[in-house]
Amino acid sequence: MSKKHDVNTINAVVNTEIAQKEKMVDPGKIQELLNIEENIPYLKFESFIGNPYSLLGRVVEIRKIDGKIPTSINTNNIDFSPLPIPGVVVDEESKLKSPILRQAIVINNSLSASIGLFNYLKVELDSESVFSINVIDQTAGLIDVNNESWGKGLASWKDNNKELFDDTEICYLYVIIGFIQKQIIRKKYKKFDGSGVGGAYGVNIEGKLHMSTDEYSMDIRYGLTTAILKRPKPITEPISRSVKGIEISKEEEKLLATAQSVIITYK
Repeated sequence: MSKKHDVNTINAVVNTEIAQKEKMVDPGKIQELLNIEENIPYLKFESFIGNPYSLLGRVVEIRKIDGKIPTSINTNNIDFSPLPIPGVVVDEESKLKSPILRQAIVINNSLSASIGLFNYLKVELDSESVFSINVIDQTAGLIDVNNESWGKGLASWKDNNKELFDDTEICYLYVIIGFIQKQIIRKKYKKFDGSGVGGAYGVNIEGKLHMSTDEYSMDIRYGLTTAILKRPKPITEPISRSVKGIEISKEEEKLLATAQSVIITYK
């Protein structure tokens, strides 16, 4: 007799007696449970972990690729401008009073591809694996754009950086006006295949036993509220938001979101 365990028998037992039950939920429900805004960029900023509020007022430059307006972003066409907009004041009401632990979820490769916050995880998943994920909203902040310092600081920055507006290779200038710092704690599980290989702990995911692996990690991503200071052509697509007359479209937000796994540096 084969020593390989009968997968169907084990799954039947799992469904009645063993393992914590987990259920996949649709992308819309996940966004609601984890406070994920649709379309906004969730980027990686390792150098800002100690003081995420210093992201506010930072300007991101997007350059053309081979003389053409990009449809995606990589390390070769994105930089921080050397200096942020000066004198920004944080809206105290926008800060979190304490970290917020969101509901734990399970995602597969299909869900990771359809939810912006988790797009970077899709390359680590296949049809036989899932991540069990906990998300913590650590901190958040918005610039108080109604404070007179915002208008003065923006005007001063534009006067001191006219060369960026004249540079035809720079097609976009994004300014960060808000952020939410999300801590993502994840553990990988693999679908039980009867081989007996796997960790000591399992979960029942929609009737199938998944065994724990030794892959466990924590990531930090920043959900950004941005506005556009420079664009290559007038907006024709739907507006996502307008901040004191500075508008950004949904397509412009999606473009910045393609930089999710890019480490942005200063030029």
